[in-house]
Amino acid sequence: MARIQWQRFVWKGGADEYAFEVVDGGLFGRLSVGASREVTLPMVAWEGMLDSVAMARKGKAQSDRMQPDRAFARWSDVEVARLEAGFKHGQTIAQLARSHNRSLDAVEHQLVRLGLWNRLERRAMSQSPPFPLEDAWRDELAAEQNWKSTAEDQCDRGGD
Repeated sequence: MARIQWQRFVWKGGADEYAFEVVDGGLFGRLSVGASREVTLPMVAWEGMLDSVAMARKGKAQSDRMQPDRAFARWSDVEVARLEAGFKHGQTIAQLARSHNRSLDAVEHQLVRLGLWNRLERRAMSQSPPFPLEDAWRDELAAEQNWKSTAEDQCDRGGD
């Protein structure tokens, strides 16, 4: 593997001229801006900063590639209408996300805004939960009333 070695690197950014040079036998590096400002740090510090920048850029590039094409784009009225129609015709969140080039969260958010999706329970608003609480309370209350009436009947008959 070929290695490129350099002692001084100069570039322009706007009106300023920057220079980076290796000093003190390669132990330190100096960044200069024009003739007035400079920073000298050990080379390991510069290498660490450059590695961090490279990793951050690589991570951002990977996360950008993983985003759907229309991620963060504003929803048009037509697109919202298509989303609503698709959802009402039984398409899943994943199918809608693929067909609209959106993330799952973006589709769920739009459905919540339309009043069609319960994000906490992760189900359509029109669906009833698997064990409706009202029915459970009603059944429990009926059982309690039945027990009370049975107990009262036994007391009236003399505790059979």
